[in-house]
Amino acid sequence: MATIKLNRQQRDAIYGEVVLDLSGTGDIRVNLDSGDYEAAREHRRRYEEDMRLLDDLGWEPEQDDGEFEITMDHEDLARVLRRLNRSAADTLHIYVIEPLEGEFVTRAATTQAAVGDAFAQMAGVEDDDERPSGDDSGDGDR
Repeated sequence: MATIKLNRQQRDAIYGEVVLDLSGTGDIRVNLDSGDYEAAREHRRRYEEDMRLLDDLGWEPEQDDGEFEITMDHEDLARVLRRLNRSAADTLHIYVIEPLEGEFVTRAATTQAAVGDAFAQMAGVEDDDERPSGDDSGDGDR
């Protein structure tokens, strides 16, 4: 397995998305209270993967290192990155694409989402939509 290394800018961007995703941990309680135990388990898995990625990125917002080695299992990493990629694509769609609705912007956003999905497929990660029932947005409080 090839080692994956991120520079500071890449790390900081992914760190921000992971922390934003973790803002939804209260969804587990909502799922448990509503009796949707399968969704609660899916959320648990999601947040466990996020926290595992933080183990590699560092838990503090500011890190002294200039390069960050990702050691987590590539299949799990692909699943997290696909989810974070979709969240970032959703944000771009809301704040950039919808207001512009230009051909080039739409194509760029579609390409960005397709690339994330292709990388996940290369890692053997199945598309289970990564959004447990009851979570329509997948992006917390954007």
